Amino acid sequence: MRRSIMKRFVWSGATFVSLVSALLAQGTWTWQKQCDSNEWSAICYTYAGCGYDQNGSPVHRYFNNWGLSQCSVSPGLPGPGSICIFPTGANALLSSNVDILSVGISNGAVFSWQDGSLTLRNPIDNSPGTLSNLGLLRMVNSYGRSLSGVLVNTGTLVHEAGTTYFYGARLQNSGTAEVRGGTWSSNTGTNSLVNTGTLNKVSPDPNNPTSFTITVNTTNSGLIDVQNGALSVSNLTQTAGEARIRRGATLSVSNPLAMQGGKLTGAGTLSGALNNTAGTIAPGIDDPDQPDLNPLGILTIRGNLTLGNDAVFEVELAGTDNSDPANPQYDQLIVGQSGYTRTVQLNGTLRVKARDGYTPATGDTFDILVRSGSWNRTGAFHTVEVDPDTLPCVQVEVRYLSDRVQLVVTRAPGGADINRDGCVDDADLLAVLFAFGQTGSGLAEDINCDEVVDDADLLSVLFAFGSGC
Repeated sequence: MRRSIMKRFVWSGATFVSLVSALLAQGTWTWQKQCDSNEWSAICYTYAGCGYDQNGSPVHRYFNNWGLSQCSVSPGLPGPGSICIFPTGANALLSSNVDILSVGISNGAVFSWQDGSLTLRNPIDNSPGTLSNLGLLRMVNSYGRSLSGVLVNTGTLVHEAGTTYFYGARLQNSGTAEVRGGTWSSNTGTNSLVNTGTLNKVSPDPNNPTSFTITVNTTNSGLIDVQNGALSVSNLTQTAGEARIRRGATLSVSNPLAMQGGKLTGAGTLSGALNNTAGTIAPGIDDPDQPDLNPLGILTIRGNLTLGNDAVFEVELAGTDNSDPANPQYDQLIVGQSGYTRTVQLNGTLRVKARDGYTPATGDTFDILVRSGSWNRTGAFHTVEVDPDTLPCVQVEVRYLSDRVQLVVTRAPGGADINRDGCVDDADLLAVLFAFGQTGSGLAEDINCDEVVDDADLLSVLFAFGSGC
């Protein structure tokens, strides 16, 4: 139908040509590459099938990558209100300005956006249109690109370089987005990034780490994984999921990172303030899919730290030696920066666990929160939870010192010095005798932690009698 219409208007005058071209811009267009160039607006031609002009010269037949051909006049391209589909196997390039209703990139299709503008809108009321990516969407070369409308990524999006400007645009990522170098820049209109999938910051060459900047308001409930280099986000709110900063990498925030849920993990650096109202700070990376990553870590916050009533600070213990930052034996949080004074407001819950069957000894200490530079520290954890599954029968004390917060083990399994006076003597023996037969958890006289004070506990005191005296 389209080709017969076009043949009738070719010889009819400029006004009719323009009218039919506008009509052809509507409807659904499917990519059918016919030109050597894979550019969106590529037009190629041949002499075949168009006859001759009045001088006897062959007339060109024009083609484009949308499956259209026409004699003498180049065929139309998708325009406002059109729907464009890139089927499996398509490999297309955009380096021009496009104004359409929607784009669909199928699984197995590749769409490389080099430069130009992509305006997604309904021309009737200017409501936002949509780019839906199930395949591979690449933002390539160090050019500027402009996006208006909604980009929904459920496939793979790779931003290799350059700047993508948001003009009243929203990016919804539930697939995998990989940012390497460049910027997602918020310009006019309301712009947002909502991540419910995976957003990875990577460098093509880990030995030459790159930076990526996001000035678009960002909400995370998936995974943000800063693998190397630096990721800078002006406004970041986390409602669930995880923000992960690997060792040597940096996540920078212009405004305080608002943790309303989820976890902050890793062994890198958060450059900026953290306002944790209901999330969990858990240094180290515990990922069963990546067993090479250390589940224990030293995480640094170069900014103010505020923990709310529902915040959690979770530390895991596997030893007392943190002299090797690459292989620490317990989780640690460093707050502050040399030459600066930071504010630290403590509240919430301190959760303590052990790893790999580790059992601490009475008196073991762990510097779980350490200052760098100077700080003004206020508050305390309102709850201290010791995991009964990994640390049975262990009791701890939290000491708030001038330059650190320290965890001290006050009781460990097998501790026969029940009154903790440094000497296993008659007082400890009498304590077991007076409590003999009692059951329940948390009994100081239950030395072997089987929730009953019996002969085994009495023998433990007798065998240790005189120790430390």
